[in-house]
Amino acid sequence: MKDLEQIKEKLLKNGFEIESERLIQNGVQLRIKGCGCLRIYWRKSNDRTVDFSQIRSNCFPVLADVLAQVEDVKLSASFQNDLEAQRKLLQNLPADPKMYLPAIGSDESGKGDLFGPLVVAAVYLTLEQYQEIGASELKDSKSLSKKKILYVNERIRSRCDHFISKVEPFEIGSRNLNDLLEELHLHCIKHLLERSKSLVVVYDDFGARGIEEKLRVYPGVRVFGFKKGERNPAVAAASIVARAEFLNWIERTSEKYGRRIPLGAGQNTVEFARHFLADFGIKELEKIAKTNFSNLRRLLSSQEIF
Repeated sequence: MKDLEQIKEKLLKNGFEIESERLIQNGVQLRIKGCGCLRIYWRKSNDRTVDFSQIRSNCFPVLADVLAQVEDVKLSASFQNDLEAQRKLLQNLPADPKMYLPAIGSDESGKGDLFGPLVVAAVYLTLEQYQEIGASELKDSKSLSKKKILYVNERIRSRCDHFISKVEPFEIGSRNLNDLLEELHLHCIKHLLERSKSLVVVYDDFGARGIEEKLRVYPGVRVFGFKKGERNPAVAAASIVARAEFLNWIERTSEKYGRRIPLGAGQNTVEFARHFLADFGIKELEKIAKTNFSNLRRLLSSQEIF
């Protein structure tokens, strides 16, 4: 059968053990150790379809990632009830949080940018939505171009339940960003917990102390915070939605003032702030910039604003 050896090679290289192989109508069934049966069908059109309906839910995300590397393979599955899939996942948690699905993922954007708001998004990603959007699309927004972020954002928002919370720069003031982020993450996650009844929450750990504790009021819900949490597809989806919201804000505000607002917090952003301050004054600068950033405070201090 066409490309069966390539599929088997991909599985073996990624640590999967094929216990048995047998022919089925229009295809072949591979029994994967610890995961169940993977069924591969070859259609008259030469399409290759991989059926995950007999695969355990905790194995699905990584298997889908591996098989997405095989050109022209189409993935399909008869998915279990999401809550049942989560219950099974929680009974036998994989070591790698990338495999925690279905889940609510939460992430932020704007924390490291001198200009723009602080944005947090939460996304509830099911196994079916993960497959539909594609493993290759659901990556940390920092690894994607602006064009790609905006494109994938639309795909996520049209398919997945999500919630966005945003704090404008002038509302931040001197508040601690980590404390504010914790509030925003909780706000977004709680909204989705009420709507999705998810049992699994994963967030990118930014040093928050109270998220897991404050979500204990939701019976049966398990909360996981991980460094580089964007490896989890639900968190990656949230990072894309949050960054798209941030970039759209930058675009609208740049048009309003007739000048391109820079991203990040480097020396170029301080120079932009210097010229913006001269042209528009402190009140307008406070609307677009986080004045608690030390480099901006030094600039304002040198201008004898404070």
